[in-house]
Amino acid sequence: MEVTNPAMTIAIRRAGPGDASVVAAFNVALAKESEDVALDPAVVGRGVRTVLSDPARGLYWVAEEGKEVVGQTMVTYEWSDWRDGWLWWIQSVFVAPAAREKGVFRALHARIVEEAKEAGAVGIRLYVYDANDRAKRVYERLRVPDLTAPRGAPAGAREGPSRGRPVPPRRGPRGPRAGRRMKVSY
Repeated sequence: MEVTNPAMTIAIRRAGPGDASVVAAFNVALAKESEDVALDPAVVGRGVRTVLSDPARGLYWVAEEGKEVVGQTMVTYEWSDWRDGWLWWIQSVFVAPAAREKGVFRALHARIVEEAKEAGAVGIRLYVYDANDRAKRVYERLRVPDLTAPRGAPAGAREGPSRGRPVPPRRGPRGPRAGRRMKVSY
């Protein structure tokens, strides 16, 4: 899939083993930028290589401008007994600072939607760090109309109380991860 915008031409493809170092570097940068967490690059590298070698654990896509990787995202899966199908969770989203505001994530997202439909996914959801307001604004602008309606519902119908709007952060039990992530559900 190739997307052209006046600022750049973006090609989206599945990441492969040769992308492990850039994906790991982007993940380290993402953690520092979004959560102010310093990850161990060696551990992240092993984790990325594990995903890239086993699609059952997840899939990475990368966005390229020319031969340079300028963005990435990963999908993991969750079985939904309520919907009798697989949900695709988008996470590990990172766009290089120089490539932001140029449609990179929009192109990545469009590719994931396309592949999720082909794979028969029943929904797509996003993970975003609660304090990452910039990412939340980007996600709020995107919609996935064909995957938001419950099976058998009229076109445009949305499932659940959120009606496609971001779900507020959960205020569950306190602990090291309590309230730190917000699910944005389509």
